[in-house]
Amino acid sequence: MNHLHINSNKKWKYRFFILITGQSISVIGSTAVQFSVIWWLSTLTASPMVLAYAGLAAYVPQILLGPLSGVWIDRFDRKKVIILSDLFTGGVSTLFAILLLTAEPPIWVFYILLMMLRNGVISICALSMESTPSLIAM
Repeated sequence: MNHLHINSNKKWKYRFFILITGQSISVIGSTAVQFSVIWWLSTLTASPMVLAYAGLAAYVPQILLGPLSGVWIDRFDRKKVIILSDLFTGGVSTLFAILLLTAEPPIWVFYILLMMLRNGVISICALSMESTPSLIAM
């Protein structure tokens, strides 16, 4: 009787756990920032239009770029793209904090930052899904 031997290397579980845990924390944090900014804009202005525009700015990039992100990511080194995506989302989140503490920018600036933040999250999610098979196969 043939026994299937998937992978004798036990290190894949550790690498998989580290990557998925880190990416999950990153996505949850970025999504919390995004939700908080949308909520803050809606309570600050009490305008349903601002809430609608902020929601669109936050989620339209997912609809438009989500299906194409996997193709784009396959063209580059995944490790570098993971690092750059996390640095990008962290930088945009830091920019949110700096703007809120030091200035009163117009609302459209927050719309642009919401779009930028979502683009980083799209990359992180696509990378997590695409990196899983290569980690398990190692």
